[in-house]
Amino acid sequence: MTRLVQAILVGLAILTAGIGRAQYLEATIRVNFRPNGILWTPTSNKVYVSSAYDENVVILDAATLQPRTALEMGDQPNSMCWNSVNNKLYVATCDNNRVVVVDCYGDSVITTLRVPGAPVPMAYNSTLNKLYVGATENGYVSVFDAQTDTLLRRIHVDNSHVRALLWHPSTNRVFCTTPSDSVKVIDCVSDVIVSTLVAAAEAWELTRNQANGLVYVACRNEVLALAPSGDSAVAVIPARMYYACAVPYPNKLYGGNPVIGEDDIYVLDCASHTVTDSIACRIWQLQMVCDTVGDRVYAVGFQDSVVAVIDPRVDSVVVEMPLGRNPSALTWDWLDNRVFVANGMDTTVSVIRTNVGIYEGSRPVALDRGWTIAVRNGVLEWRAQGQLLDLSGRVVTRLRPGSNQLPDHAPGVYFARRADESRVIKVVVMQ
Repeated sequence: MTRLVQAILVGLAILTAGIGRAQYLEATIRVNFRPNGILWTPTSNKVYVSSAYDENVVILDAATLQPRTALEMGDQPNSMCWNSVNNKLYVATCDNNRVVVVDCYGDSVITTLRVPGAPVPMAYNSTLNKLYVGATENGYVSVFDAQTDTLLRRIHVDNSHVRALLWHPSTNRVFCTTPSDSVKVIDCVSDVIVSTLVAAAEAWELTRNQANGLVYVACRNEVLALAPSGDSAVAVIPARMYYACAVPYPNKLYGGNPVIGEDDIYVLDCASHTVTDSIACRIWQLQMVCDTVGDRVYAVGFQDSVVAVIDPRVDSVVVEMPLGRNPSALTWDWLDNRVFVANGMDTTVSVIRTNVGIYEGSRPVALDRGWTIAVRNGVLEWRAQGQLLDLSGRVVTRLRPGSNQLPDHAPGVYFARRADESRVIKVVVMQ
């Protein structure tokens, strides 16, 4: 065991709280460096923590909240991306122009991929098992075979650099924002640019709304709603958003503007494509994540020491929870319904736990928190008559004892309920 891991074990502090609260700070884990990247992986149920100020990635057991090990990455490990087919982690290291490939089963480094131009943004295509890596210094997107970890080609998308990448599973295309105020769309079969859409100014964050399938581009003065194919803009909405988070139920987009003094969170209705509200929030939003089980949006800002928890049903901040200094990144664990937050200036990771149930109409349904079923092959094994409900509480499938085919169900979180309503179990349909 390394000295770093020993120090983490000594620094692990579990903080208990009243179970009756909807959200509570469950634990604070010391990682002995300033973390600015964090990612949860469901297959092995682990959390990976990176830091641009250190050479290591720390691995936490998400079930026990215990550190497992630390892996040396090289200079400035930054963004991370997960390969769901092979259970691999990709860690971009800016200073030495490479991406480190980690086996998430054994927590060991497999190989490194050379990516000239300081790689940061990444997107993984689980349909074709490809990895797309953007360079922040030369405007190229490198495409890798994620099975063999070999380079397939490099695509020139901009004369400056790549800001963000997003893969759309329905159309099998990658969306890319650049400083030239454009959105480039790459066909993942041929790996060529098939569309270029122009934004008014400074296209930044990309997010996909699972409710309507559209891709939303957060820009300085507007939000673009793009068709899943990327060949047209469905709507252009005046709104100042640099960072955005799509909430499939109730079909909204939340966005913030990281400018001092502009700390409201804007609410965009994705059905009418209009800004319907703004939420007063005292944090300078840097990143947001949506908990689709507990119906919550979590927002953090690097200049503050709190996380804002938003209820999208009423568009209000339900709590501002004190955390460590300067929280800069967060990830949602849907197996145990936890949110892990990297505190960038005090060498800790905060763990927020949510107690939830689900609703059918206005009637609460108790959730059996002891079980979660992951469906990876489109078949749900069930032992009784029952129903499968989506996040809105709508029955989408009648279940019978034995094997239940779910070929047309979109990836995401569902709930299986026995006909006698004695149990409700969370079901996660994987890609």
